[in-house]
Amino acid sequence: MHLSSDTRLAFLKRIELENIRAFRHLVLELGEASVQPQMQTVVIGRNGTCKTTLLRSIALGLATEGDAAALLSLPNGRWITEGEKEGSIRLWIELADRSEVQERVVRLRSDGRKDTLDTREPSPVSPWEVFLCAYGLGRGNLGGEPGRGYRVIDSVATLFRYEDRLVHSELVLRRLKDFLGTETFKAVLAGMKRALGLSPEHDIELPSGGGIEVSGPGLGEHIPLEGWADGYRMTLSWMIDFFGWAMRAEAIDTSGEVRGILLIDEIEQHLHPAMQADLLGHLRQALPGVQTLVTTHSPLVALSTPSEQLVALHRDDTQIRRAEVPSLTGFSAEDVLVEETLFGTDPYAPATRLKIDRHQELKRIPPTTRSKKQEREIRELADELRPDALPALRDDPVVAKLDELTALLEAQGREK
Repeated sequence: MHLSSDTRLAFLKRIELENIRAFRHLVLELGEASVQPQMQTVVIGRNGTCKTTLLRSIALGLATEGDAAALLSLPNGRWITEGEKEGSIRLWIELADRSEVQERVVRLRSDGRKDTLDTREPSPVSPWEVFLCAYGLGRGNLGGEPGRGYRVIDSVATLFRYEDRLVHSELVLRRLKDFLGTETFKAVLAGMKRALGLSPEHDIELPSGGGIEVSGPGLGEHIPLEGWADGYRMTLSWMIDFFGWAMRAEAIDTSGEVRGILLIDEIEQHLHPAMQADLLGHLRQALPGVQTLVTTHSPLVALSTPSEQLVALHRDDTQIRRAEVPSLTGFSAEDVLVEETLFGTDPYAPATRLKIDRHQELKRIPPTTRSKKQEREIRELADELRPDALPALRDDPVVAKLDELTALLEAQGREK
């Protein structure tokens, strides 16, 4: 694939899965019909809602027939919905200039024991080739080298086989520097640093003795990549790997801009919440020509995403459906966490939840019928649940008056 003037750049516009695992029928529109494809999509859902399957399905749909058959044969469980004999993956790919749309279909067939590739239509042709890279949960292993040019089966390997390795980071950076030249290479590194939440004062260097070193405020000087914190190291490693595959696919131009599609499973892996909140925005700045589809279990990643770019998957018995996502305007991270259509998770520790439920249970008893023991338990629970992290509230005269008024009203209720 070449990014020359005659290259026809294309991105995903629509995804449709039928009888693929628990997806009886799933349709995802990546952008409205009259606008450019949606360049960023975030998928959320509980464990078992087939988020990884969705990413793998996209990879199958964009692979050559040979690579798709090889990926399908890997030991990742059955693809076709239980009880069905056929399944399909349909992808609509739109040219960047919106002049044309192509549909690609992967049909799967089951003989009851294994799933095989039935047909793939149409066969990909050069002007429509899409650069694709994907990363699974095992993206922390380094040192791989396929010894051949770009192929989807290699560039998505860790999404299907967690034990696979990323291309050697130092080798990629040295090749990238030779390809881009010093100044453009520095600009690309600056984008990587932004994605990691680092400042211009931080350095990523290739010392003459070999290896990769990082330096800067809060990090120290000349820290080997291998000794860096996992969150930084793993994120930088897959970003370097991505640029390495872009070079092999000739999907990067001399200005350092990459065009293609990037899939990442659990993008927040090993990252501090502060980095989780900013990562997608930084990636958008560093990779403006890349369409990204990621999964996450992080409320902070979801909160940083516009509602129209969020896909919430819910399981109903044996099938998975897409739930409607509310507007997140004014939401806090806790709001996102407890919202049933998003994460639906209690923000309190189990022991605290038991106390809250018990307190509410006792408060529902009419004051006139409560025993002294119950009254004492209410007061004790209220004291235990009062937020110690906010001691100023306990000293606040307004809060004190409210507590006094509440006690007075309850006392009057008992007298009636």
